[in-house]
Amino acid sequence: MQTSDTAAPSFLAAAALVMLNSLDLTTVASLGSATTLLIYFLVNLGAFRLVRDNALSRFVILLSVLACLFAIVVWLLYTLKYAPASLGIFAGFIVLALVVEVLMQRLQGRRIKAQNLQ
Repeated sequence: MQTSDTAAPSFLAAAALVMLNSLDLTTVASLGSATTLLIYFLVNLGAFRLVRDNALSRFVILLSVLACLFAIVVWLLYTLKYAPASLGIFAGFIVLALVVEVLMQRLQGRRIKAQNLQ
Protein backbone atom coordinates (compact mmCIF):
# COMPACT_ATOMS: atom_id res chain seq x y z
CA MET A 1 0.00 0.00 0.00
CA GLN A 2 1.28 3.45 -0.92
CA THR A 3 1.77 6.21 1.58
CA SER A 4 0.85 9.80 0.83
CA ASP A 5 4.56 10.49 0.15
CA THR A 6 4.60 8.18 -2.87
CA ALA A 7 1.04 8.60 -4.13
CA ALA A 8 1.66 11.93 -5.88
CA PRO A 9 4.85 10.85 -7.73
CA SER A 10 3.13 7.61 -8.80
CA PHE A 11 0.14 9.54 -10.11
CA LEU A 12 2.42 11.96 -11.96
CA ALA A 13 4.39 9.10 -13.51
CA ALA A 14 1.17 7.46 -14.68
CA ALA A 15 -0.11 10.76 -16.10
CA ALA A 16 3.21 11.30 -17.90
CA LEU A 17 3.03 7.82 -19.44
CA VAL A 18 -0.51 8.44 -20.67
CA MET A 19 0.53 11.78 -22.14
CA LEU A 20 3.65 10.38 -23.82
CA ASN A 21 1.71 7.52 -25.36
CA SER A 22 -1.23 9.61 -26.56
CA LEU A 23 0.52 12.72 -27.97
CA ASP A 24 3.03 12.96 -30.77
CA LEU A 25 6.63 13.73 -29.93
CA THR A 26 6.51 17.24 -31.38
CA THR A 27 3.66 18.19 -29.05
CA VAL A 28 5.42 16.72 -26.03
CA ALA A 29 8.62 18.59 -26.90
CA SER A 30 6.71 21.84 -27.43
CA LEU A 31 4.92 21.51 -24.09
CA GLY A 32 8.20 20.70 -22.36
CA SER A 33 9.86 23.75 -23.87
CA ALA A 34 7.00 26.04 -22.91
CA THR A 35 6.99 24.70 -19.36
CA THR A 36 10.74 25.21 -19.05
CA LEU A 37 10.47 28.76 -20.37
CA LEU A 38 7.67 29.54 -17.93
CA ILE A 39 9.69 28.19 -15.00
CA TYR A 40 12.80 30.16 -16.05
CA PHE A 41 10.67 33.29 -16.39
CA LEU A 42 9.17 32.90 -12.91
CA VAL A 43 12.52 32.08 -11.28
CA ASN A 44 14.20 35.06 -12.95
CA LEU A 45 11.32 37.32 -11.97
CA GLY A 46 11.72 36.17 -8.36
CA ALA A 47 15.47 36.76 -8.53
CA PHE A 48 14.86 40.26 -9.87
CA ARG A 49 12.66 41.03 -6.87
CA LEU A 50 15.27 39.72 -4.44
CA VAL A 51 18.42 41.36 -5.84
CA ARG A 52 18.75 44.89 -4.48
CA ASP A 53 22.46 45.53 -4.04
CA ASN A 54 24.12 45.30 -7.43
CA ALA A 55 22.68 47.35 -10.30
CA LEU A 56 24.52 45.22 -12.87
CA SER A 57 22.98 42.02 -11.49
CA ARG A 58 19.53 43.61 -11.65
CA PHE A 59 20.18 44.59 -15.27
CA VAL A 60 21.33 41.08 -16.25
CA ILE A 61 18.40 39.47 -14.46
CA LEU A 62 16.00 41.94 -16.10
CA LEU A 63 17.45 40.98 -19.49
CA SER A 64 16.86 37.31 -18.70
CA VAL A 65 13.27 38.05 -17.63
CA LEU A 66 12.63 39.93 -20.87
CA ALA A 67 14.32 37.23 -22.97
CA CYS A 68 12.18 34.51 -21.39
CA LEU A 69 9.06 36.62 -21.84
CA PHE A 70 9.94 37.21 -25.50
CA ALA A 71 10.51 33.48 -26.06
CA ILE A 72 7.18 32.66 -24.40
CA VAL A 73 5.36 35.17 -26.62
CA VAL A 74 7.03 33.73 -29.73
CA TRP A 75 6.04 30.22 -28.63
CA LEU A 76 2.46 31.36 -27.98
CA LEU A 77 2.14 33.03 -31.39
CA TYR A 78 3.70 30.08 -33.24
CA THR A 79 1.62 27.53 -31.36
CA LEU A 80 -1.57 29.51 -31.84
CA LYS A 81 -0.99 29.48 -35.59
CA TYR A 82 0.38 25.95 -36.16
CA ALA A 83 -0.72 23.82 -33.20
CA PRO A 84 -3.60 25.41 -31.26
CA ALA A 85 -4.38 22.10 -29.56
CA SER A 86 -0.98 22.27 -27.84
CA LEU A 87 -1.87 25.69 -26.51
CA GLY A 88 -5.06 24.27 -25.05
CA ILE A 89 -3.16 21.41 -23.42
CA PHE A 90 -0.63 23.88 -21.95
CA ALA A 91 -3.40 26.10 -20.59
CA GLY A 92 -5.04 23.01 -19.10
CA PHE A 93 -1.78 22.07 -17.37
CA ILE A 94 -1.48 25.57 -15.90
CA VAL A 95 -5.06 25.48 -14.60
CA LEU A 96 -4.56 21.96 -13.23
CA ALA A 97 -1.35 23.01 -11.46
CA LEU A 98 -3.09 25.97 -9.83
CA VAL A 99 -6.06 23.85 -8.73
CA VAL A 100 -3.78 21.17 -7.26
CA GLU A 101 -1.75 23.84 -5.43
CA VAL A 102 -4.88 25.38 -3.90
CA LEU A 103 -6.16 21.93 -2.88
CA MET A 104 -2.80 20.97 -1.35
CA GLN A 105 -2.70 24.21 0.62
CA ARG A 106 -6.18 23.60 1.99
CA LEU A 107 -5.65 19.92 2.75
CA GLN A 108 -2.29 20.42 4.43
CA GLY A 109 -3.18 23.72 6.08
CA ARG A 110 -0.16 25.56 4.70
CA ARG A 111 -0.04 29.08 3.38
CA ILE A 112 2.32 30.89 1.05
CA LYS A 113 3.33 34.14 2.70
CA ALA A 114 4.92 37.10 0.98
CA GLN A 115 8.41 37.89 2.23
CA ASN A 116 9.33 41.28 3.51
CA LEU A 117 12.13 42.30 1.12
CA GLN A 118 13.58 45.14 3.18
